Amino acid sequence: MKSLLLGLPGPDGLVYAGAVGTGFSEAERRALTALLRPLATADSPFTGAVTDIDRGEPLHFVRPELTAEVEYLDLGSAGSLRQSVWKGLRGAHHQ
Repeated sequence: MKSLLLGLPGPDGLVYAGAVGTGFSEAERRALTALLRPLATADSPFTGAVTDIDRGEPLHFVRPELTAEVEYLDLGSAGSLRQSVWKGLRGAHHQ
């Protein structure tokens, strides 16, 4: 796992809001991979297109059942989080 795609609730469903790829320790990456693997799905959970990411590698989608906490500098013109940093999963039972 290099980074996680993020989504925010919108009026028609989950809207792509950028990606977070920093702030993870190796142990957190392994734990997240283990949590996300059973949630895998072939279908994108986002209502629109996933933009502004390197398409050199395939995207892997999961059902949106977990809530991430990230810090970010601001929102870009397309509504994506800029300079986001991973802080953890919301809910003590996931951390």
